[in-house]
Amino acid sequence: MRLEIFDFIDDTMNLIEENQGVIKEGTHEINEFFEEMFLPYDNVLNIVSRVKSQKSLKEKILRQDFYLKYKSPENLVENLSDLIGVRIECRFIEDEKDVYERVLDTFNIQGAKGYYYNEKNPSILLKLDDKQPQLQKNGFGIYKIDGIYKNGKRTTNFELQIQSLVNV
Repeated sequence: MRLEIFDFIDDTMNLIEENQGVIKEGTHEINEFFEEMFLPYDNVLNIVSRVKSQKSLKEKILRQDFYLKYKSPENLVENLSDLIGVRIECRFIEDEKDVYERVLDTFNIQGAKGYYYNEKNPSILLKLDDKQPQLQKNGFGIYKIDGIYKNGKRTTNFELQIQSLVNV
C-alpha cells in the first residue's frame, strides 16, 4: 500500500512539470526585467534566478508538512512563495538597504493587497508592505520579498532576495 503523502508529492511534481513552460517563461521575463532595472547600478553585481528543483520541493513538502496544510497539489502550488527565486546580488551588506530602497522606488504603483508594480511590466508585482529586512532563524536579517508573476489568468509566485556577496 502506497502512502498518501507520496501520491501528494508525485501529483505536485506532475503539476509543476505540466506547467514547466509557463514557469520557465515567467522566470525568464522576471530575470530580464530585474537585469534591465537594477544591473545599471554600481552596487549591483548580478541578478540570479532559479526554479525550485524537484528534490528541494519534495524536501520542503515533507519538512513543512505541506501535505497536511494544503488540500491539493494545486492549492500548494498556488501558495508556494518561492517556486521561482530571484536574487539581486550586491557588493556589501550596507548596499542591501540601498538596493531595497531602489526596489521601493522602482515598484511605485500600488496594486491590490499590498502589491506594487512598475509601469514597464505590470505582470511583475512585489509585496512591499512587509517589514524588511526579515529576521532569519540564524539571527541575521535578509531582504526577502514575495512576488507574483501574472501571465494572463495564471499567476506564479516568486521570491526576491537582496543579498551582499558575504551573504551569498
